[in-house]
Amino acid sequence: MKGGLGAFLKEFCTLLITFSKETGPLMERLETHDLTFAFGPSPIYLLLHWKKSPHPGLWLGLSAIFFLIGLKRIAIPAVALLFGNVTPYYEISFTYMGRGTGFERFVEWFTGVESSVPLRTQTQIHNDFLRMYLNIGLIGYWVWLWSWLMVRLRYWFRQGGKDAGCLFLGVCVYCFVLYATDNAIYYPYTMLACSLVPMTCRLDALAEETLETYCVHWSGGEEVSPSESK
Repeated sequence: MKGGLGAFLKEFCTLLITFSKETGPLMERLETHDLTFAFGPSPIYLLLHWKKSPHPGLWLGLSAIFFLIGLKRIAIPAVALLFGNVTPYYEISFTYMGRGTGFERFVEWFTGVESSVPLRTQTQIHNDFLRMYLNIGLIGYWVWLWSWLMVRLRYWFRQGGKDAGCLFLGVCVYCFVLYATDNAIYYPYTMLACSLVPMTCRLDALAEETLETYCVHWSGGEEVSPSESK
């Protein structure tokens, strides 16, 4: 609204062409990673439910634009460069038990390193997979990864059916890309979107089944499970 549509589109095109190397003032105002990453699950939903969504092309375009605005140029090369720079300092070992939650931030604080960004005295490892391994060790890492992925996938396939399960699998893949390039585990907007989007698959149907179940119970009939109330 401040710069106008022409200036916005020009800065957006420059942002994409230079892979975020040149970021204009309008793009910087919208470059809030937590908010922009939260738009990521929306295209996944639209692509899997194209025929069921009203005006899918419009929402796909808008969500893609806002998502791309916050996409850093580190998103692709960071996978190799994060791991490459810290290789001399750690190794993957079955016996590594971890150093505790917040270990990497303690090391940074102990060394006296301070960030030049206002109101931020510490920086963070922009790789949540590496962070989890350093903090909770190899065994804890696999417990976390298994519970995060397989347990939730089983839940969504069982409760929401194939559509919800496939959608949540897509969201998991999306989150894993973020985890390898940013500290997205602690982004509230992103995690809220990743939780709410799969709920849209059978939310109305589940609500109707639950209501029917309670109506039978309230009317004095025998209580039945949602699956039996169909």
